[in-house]
Amino acid sequence: MALACLRQVMRETLCPTWDETLVFDDIVVHGLRDELIRSPPVVIIEIYDYDIVVSRQIDRSQSSTLLRLTG
Repeated sequence: MALACLRQVMRETLCPTWDETLVFDDIVVHGLRDELIRSPPVVIIEIYDYDIVVSRQIDRSQSSTLLRLTG
């Protein structure tokens, strides 16, 4: 499963700081309930440097998720 969320672009700074919470509503995740509780999906966060001349990925990180299981 791949979902993208484009966030705020920090312009004209060499030291940007982000403090944002990403919320994706109503995503269907398939699997056994107990397995999802033991091993929730991982979110991959990629940071890009966008310049007039070239854009490049400068960092990548991953984070665990908080699941709200229904049903």
